[in-house]
Amino acid sequence: MTEFKRVLFVAAEQQEINVAKAVPLQRAEADYLLTGVGITATTYHLLKRIMEARSCGNPYDLVIELGIAGSYNMERFPSGSVALISKEYFADLGFETLFGFETLFDSYLPADTYPFRGTALTTSWRRALPHSLRRALGSLCRQLQALRQERRC
Repeated sequence: MTEFKRVLFVAAEQQEINVAKAVPLQRAEADYLLTGVGITATTYHLLKRIMEARSCGNPYDLVIELGIAGSYNMERFPSGSVALISKEYFADLGFETLFGFETLFDSYLPADTYPFRGTALTTSWRRALPHSLRRALGSLCRQLQALRQERRC
C-alpha cells in the first residue's frame, strides 16, 4: 500500500474543515486549507499552498477536497460519498453573447486545446490510485458523515 505522510484537506467552508479536523489520521501529518467558494479562489489558494510546500522540500503526498466540489447531484453522490474525478467539465467556462451563452469551445478554441481533451480536463488517477487507498478514503468519508449526523442531533 502506498504510504501518505503529508495530507492536505481542502474545503471551501470552515464547517467542512472543522469536520475533517475531528477525524484522526494514523501515521500521517494533516494540513487544512480553507479556500473560499468557487473555482478561482480554490485554484489560487490550492496552487499557492502546493507550490510553497514543494519549494520548501516538503510536498504533499495527497490532496483531498471536502464538500460538494461543484456537484449538486445528491441522488448520485449523497453526503459522505467518495468521488474520484477523472474528467472535469466547466459548464460556466464561457461568456454571454448577443446570441446567448457560448462556451469557450463553441467558437473560440478547439476541443482538444491543451490542457483540455474533448472539452474536459482529464486525469489518469483512476488507474493510478490503489484500491486500498480508495477503501481508506471511503472509510474517512463515512466517519465524516457520521460526525455530521451526530452534530445535527
